[in-house]
Amino acid sequence: MDELPAEIVDRFQSAMENALALAAEYAAAAGRDTVLSKDVEIALKYACRYLYGEPSVLDDEDDEEADEEEEDDDEEEGEGIEIVDEESVEWTPVPNEDEESIIEKIHLCFDEWDEWYPPFQEQRLDKSTK
Repeated sequence: MDELPAEIVDRFQSAMENALALAAEYAAAAGRDTVLSKDVEIALKYACRYLYGEPSVLDDEDDEEADEEEEDDDEEEGEGIEIVDEESVEWTPVPNEDEESIIEKIHLCFDEWDEWYPPFQEQRLDKSTK
């Protein structure tokens, strides 16, 4: 099988990173300190539709984290990450806010997902995996 061009991989990676940051933001707005799979699902759909090709929100943080990692090389990998049984945490949507909020845009994107036809081939491929 042929490898995907690096540009497509970079765009996909940025969309994934942006989605994970949005999922964490969404969970916090819902009053949860746990990111659930539903948070990731709705954030991935938003990122695929609106953030595809955008730089990763983690790019700015990477330089800062690289400095911190050098200082914390002796820490255990995954420390601070807790895996929870999702059935023990109820997923609740964030209440609707004003139409301009990112949360409302995420809700709208999720609601319209089945009707949306991606304009770019890479987005169509990404949509088909969700």
